[in-house]
Amino acid sequence: MGTARSYRSGFATCGAVLVLCGSLGAQSLDFVIVQPGYPGSTDEASGFIGELSRALAGSGGPRGLKGRYHNQAAAAIESIETARPRVAIVSLGFYLGQRSRFRFEPLLESRPLERFYLAAKKGEGSKLDGLKGQSVAGTPLQEMDLVARILFGAGSAAAADVKLWKVEPSAGSSKAIRDTARGKVKAVLLNEREHRVLGAYSAGRELEVIHTTEELPTALVVSLGGEEEKPARAFAEALRRLPEGDEGRKLVATMGIEGFAPIDRERLAKLQERFDGGKPPPEKPPAGKSEVK
Repeated sequence: MGTARSYRSGFATCGAVLVLCGSLGAQSLDFVIVQPGYPGSTDEASGFIGELSRALAGSGGPRGLKGRYHNQAAAAIESIETARPRVAIVSLGFYLGQRSRFRFEPLLESRPLERFYLAAKKGEGSKLDGLKGQSVAGTPLQEMDLVARILFGAGSAAAADVKLWKVEPSAGSSKAIRDTARGKVKAVLLNEREHRVLGAYSAGRELEVIHTTEELPTALVVSLGGEEEKPARAFAEALRRLPEGDEGRKLVATMGIEGFAPIDRERLAKLQERFDGGKPPPEKPPAGKSEVK
């Protein structure tokens, strides 16, 4: 991420988080977008962040948002711990891994649902169960807990022990695709956006998909801290309404999604149980009704 072109690539599932912090009561907020493994810098991202801030305010959300961008989850965690935000947009992997730590309360989830794709060189007869000891590259590997516990964990369409792979997390998909075509790595894991443009690369046309995951939401809107304040709901509702206007529709398209909708709580509960290895979810302080209709 970091350029206008990068934003048009959309949210990556293995790691977007948009955090609002500061004085919610005064509606003077800060937000941070984090996409692990993506390129770019905070300065390069400022244009998009400014447009999103103005659009949210125009849609009835908080005003005066000031944004920051990080491409590492560790930086996002530090920002949350330092700024103590009350509402966020987080990737599925970040939500599942950090929901107890920050007491996330889900409000909305992104649409459409998306899949991940494992691709290998055509004609080599590669199979999922043949990747033991082999190199696998890709940007989704920036969030290995999601990959290991959800994409290929127990309860998935085809479980695999990814700990036996030689994992090579990528900062971008193009090099990983080329390396797979050249035989430098055995396979590449792609998100929906990356798979959509696979045929645009000559190296990509040398690959074939050997496994497709289930459909998953790429991002969740959550309140933080076990509380549900009115400004957090106002932000979520403004975000949900963005596609109703021309400017907002363009912005969510830039994110690579169509918008946000109510949480499928049954699906999310099952994902949480799978992520936790079948254990009951950690107890959290009681919170009010959180779903935005």
